[in-house]
Amino acid sequence: VLWKALEALPEDQREVLVLKELQGFRYQEIASVLAVPEGTVASRLFNARLALKQELTRMGVTYP
Repeated sequence: VLWKALEALPEDQREVLVLKELQGFRYQEIASVLAVPEGTVASRLFNARLALKQELTRMGVTYP
């Protein structure tokens, strides 16, 4: 279910979420890999987390 929800995210959001939450990269490392400012990483990560939560809810996943 998680992978399907991740696939539903826009690519730019999915990239930062995977790099941060699954691969453990720091903001500075993600910024370097994607060649974007750290502020863009933070913004995309915020939006990605929100979108993932919405997608999981849409899929019927419940959590505390």
